Amino acid sequence: MDVRHIAKLSNLELTEDELREMEEHFNAIMEYFKKLSSVDTERVEPTFYVIKHQTPMREDRVEKGLEREDVLGIAPHTEGGYIRVPRIR
Repeated sequence: MDVRHIAKLSNLELTEDELREMEEHFNAIMEYFKKLSSVDTERVEPTFYVIKHQTPMREDRVEKGLEREDVLGIAPHTEGGYIRVPRIR
């Protein structure tokens, strides 16, 4: 497994020791998946949830939101009436 590539995609800077440690963790996880794939599930019915699940419903309500000036007043950086955030590389 290319841990260096995964770290780069995750925007993580890892030392060589951390890379080795992560590789060990990933390999252990992959071994566990191999064990799971050997389990006979032929007679197990497919499910989306392991427990009965029902989404509670509520009526939609229109409520007063925050005032623009209040939000801009607590933002660390603003520019031209908008909140300015750091660029993500």
